[in-house]
Amino acid sequence: MGVRKLRKMLVDGFPGAEVRDLGRPPEGSRIGGVLLWKRFEGLDQIDRQQAVWRLLRARLTPEEQQEIGLIMTLTPHEFEMITAP
Repeated sequence: MGVRKLRKMLVDGFPGAEVRDLGRPPEGSRIGGVLLWKRFEGLDQIDRQQAVWRLLRARLTPEEQQEIGLIMTLTPHEFEMITAP
């Protein structure tokens, strides 16, 4: 599975979301990145991850699912807070 396919799937599945730093590191075999979405506000990380994996399980084969590592789920505000100097 390609990074482009996953990016499109996340953006389509979470309307208005922004996908950052999505890729497969040279030393790793799994795709990871950050999903920023305003509607994550008020949801625990477990609920956010469950929403992402519901989407992935519905649209990807088991083999494709194995290619995905960590997709961090943050609100835009949370992302600003952790990336501020």
